Amino acid sequence: MRADPSGEALSPRPLAGVAGWARLPALRRLHLAGAALTGTIPTELGLLSALTSLQLGYNALRGRVPTQLGQLSALQRLGLEFNRLTGPLPSQLGHLTALTSAALQANSLSGTVPAELGAWRRVRVLLLSDNRLRGPLAFLPPLRSLRRVYLTFNELTGPLPAALSALSDLEVLDADDNQVCVHARGGRSGCPWPRRACDASAMLWRDV
Repeated sequence: MRADPSGEALSPRPLAGVAGWARLPALRRLHLAGAALTGTIPTELGLLSALTSLQLGYNALRGRVPTQLGQLSALQRLGLEFNRLTGPLPSQLGHLTALTSAALQANSLSGTVPAELGAWRRVRVLLLSDNRLRGPLAFLPPLRSLRRVYLTFNELTGPLPAALSALSDLEVLDADDNQVCVHARGGRSGCPWPRRACDASAMLWRDV
């Protein structure tokens, strides 16, 4: 449990009781990471139309990611990491076309990654590790601004899409501990195990 500036330990409290969210239409940044928050994410957060940064990581928030977060059209940074969130990622998050970073790792999110997230054309950093996400990686190639993507410890399957080679800014693609195979240039393919890291510039796997 974290301490406040006075040195006192923060007591767990529900996020729903922190403020009257609908009465804060000019709020641009909501940073409550590590604030000992509990309960679910209020759907009313979707009313904060001016919000550019939402940071709720490192709490004990549970339940599903509200579809209403897809209404935050100005949002650039989304941080929901290290909580207890469950269920699928809502397709409505694809409406967040201003987003540049999304941190959703270390939850219990499940299901396939919605194809609608392909609208995240400005996202540079995508953190989805340590969840229960499954299915193919077809959502990645449209994210043309990607620089770093972490997908470790999920249930993702299939080959790395060949179209990833068009992502010229991609520096890190970490898909360890999934069931992901490689289609390398030259027509060779395989499933390298145990641990490998992707050299995105050549679309090959190399040991680290």
